[in-house]
Amino acid sequence: MNYLINKNIKVDLIYIDPPFGIDADKKFGMISWKKNMQNKNKVDEILPMYVLDVGEQNYLRWLYPRLVLMKELLSEHGSIYVHLDWHVGHYVKILLDEIFGKNNFINEIVWGYKDIGSRAVQYFKRKHDVIYLYQKTDCRIFNIQRQRLSESTMQRFGSYFDENGHITYRWLKENNPGVFAKLKGQPDDLDQPWLDINNGQPLSDWWDDISPLKSHFNESTGYDTQKPEALLERIIKASSNENSIVADFFCGSGTTGAVAEKLGRRWIMSDINETACKITKERLEKLMLK
Repeated sequence: MNYLINKNIKVDLIYIDPPFGIDADKKFGMISWKKNMQNKNKVDEILPMYVLDVGEQNYLRWLYPRLVLMKELLSEHGSIYVHLDWHVGHYVKILLDEIFGKNNFINEIVWGYKDIGSRAVQYFKRKHDVIYLYQKTDCRIFNIQRQRLSESTMQRFGSYFDENGHITYRWLKENNPGVFAKLKGQPDDLDQPWLDINNGQPLSDWWDDISPLKSHFNESTGYDTQKPEALLERIIKASSNENSIVADFFCGSGTTGAVAEKLGRRWIMSDINETACKITKERLEKLMLK
């Protein structure tokens, strides 16, 4: 990230899926802060560290300077999506408020997924992640994304959609002239869609229509924390334009880069894990050869 900043590179969208803080004491408990007391003291200022375990404290001290650099990398039209869950998400939210400003917090997106197993537990099953969306400025890119048409509309017109998922104005005029006559602003080109399966109501911040990767075996790379392409497709379409630069600094299996490539965006991927870099490289090379 420092290299990119020195080269004056700016990106329109950052998506990160960092470690979720699971087993934080085991993974972060032994970090030494002797060489970088500034970051330690700054984070300790922001958060009441006495309520946190040592591993959680060190996790937040480790993440903070990386988030600061990400803010600097964002263009004036840029947004960042930070994907976490219940372990430390609420603490990271406080860091994000400090770095980006509370006024630049846009959404807490809930990605809810269906229960795949049947094992009973002594609490309500934890079946959602959270994705915090922040903007760099009020000039951020945002393209409205829509959900599929409602079930009632699908039941009424389902058999009339063509192979593209459309019912055209021409079809409506020929098959239901009464409804067609009542329409306002009828287009000159009657082959335009009147109804589009994927053009229903604008999406809310509750996403329960994207299945976890276990339902997408054809996408699997074998990487433990891999996210489905449909999730990144929604984010990239919403907060970047064609030829925008999209970045992911915890790229894991490379889903962000793969989707960005398919959607005509430029991308920057990095990960500290050699296995992740190998999987990402192979995945992107295979995609570009198609």
